Amino acid sequence: MNAGVQSGRRDLQEIPYSNFLQPDGSSEFILESSFEAVVPMKILIADDKLQVRRVLRGLIEGHQDWDVCAEAEDGIQAVDRAERFRPDVIILDLAMPKLNGFEAAARISELLPDVPILLFTLYASPQVEMQAARVGVQRVISKATGYQLVPAIEEAFAQVHHAKTALQP
Repeated sequence: MNAGVQSGRRDLQEIPYSNFLQPDGSSEFILESSFEAVVPMKILIADDKLQVRRVLRGLIEGHQDWDVCAEAEDGIQAVDRAERFRPDVIILDLAMPKLNGFEAAARISELLPDVPILLFTLYASPQVEMQAARVGVQRVISKATGYQLVPAIEEAFAQVHHAKTALQP
């Protein structure tokens, strides 16, 4: 017997192709009207390092309902793209050219006061957290403990979702 069957689950190879066909033999899927379309949560990534942006994009796009709406390599681009794309959450680096993360966060907070900003930095400290809070940053996450970024994004999305549903009649 196959290991997939022994473990109590069926491997994809064991599921006949016909299980994916509609009664008329087509492979087109029909969504029931009771399903609502899921709009992905939009995230803006701002970091001057291309490699960091790539890693963050991969992490974010690995989640089904998350989407990178824009990237920025400096603080001025971050502000401009935040205003243009209206993301649900913004991830900013602290040490960026043209405008640092504090300066960019302050400007973005004025433009989009309800959008959570996460500061993802090598320079996390109590002083950085205090300064970040003063300019509208919701949370500071150290790049040394990057595993905390996903829960921080989830928490920020919960905040956004709560705010959106509170506004609905």
